[in-house]
Amino acid sequence: MIDKFIIKLLEEKCGYPLNSSSDCERMALDIETNTGDHLGFTTLKRLLGFTSERATPRQSTLEILARFLGFNSYKELEDSINNKGDSDFDCNPESILSSRLPADTEINISYYPNRRLNLQHIKDDKFIVTESINGSLLKGDKIFVDSFTSGLPMIAKDVIRNGESLGRYVAGEKFGINLEI
Repeated sequence: MIDKFIIKLLEEKCGYPLNSSSDCERMALDIETNTGDHLGFTTLKRLLGFTSERATPRQSTLEILARFLGFNSYKELEDSINNKGDSDFDCNPESILSSRLPADTEINISYYPNRRLNLQHIKDDKFIVTESINGSLLKGDKIFVDSFTSGLPMIAKDVIRNGESLGRYVAGEKFGINLEI
């Protein structure tokens, strides 16, 4: 699978979201029309995470994607991403920093497909799951989340269940979360 930032660039270039296998077929045609290079839609399905197969993409595949995005090489694309840096202003009104929330604030999150989490803020970046519907987290789990933004994945840097760390957890990885307070 390729970097989420590259997927966003591909969506911007194509002018449509990449939400299904049929979108990969459409993008394969767009790539061939724009670059003259053939990239199979099954390869694109693998790269975008629509199959269970996880293979490292070939360099030639990455070069075609870079050319499609207007770069001379994949290295140039990577350099462009790396030069953007990790800093930026967060102007999204749907974004919430955990450190700014008062204790006991309730946050409700929904995400595809038909999953729902209710969280209660304890302090800083620590939350307790008060309800979980159709998801992997369980009521009583403690999670550590720096921020929440509608439309982006929720990344818990750690999940504690019965005193044991389960590691990192991502909710809404493909389509982001819907946030309610």
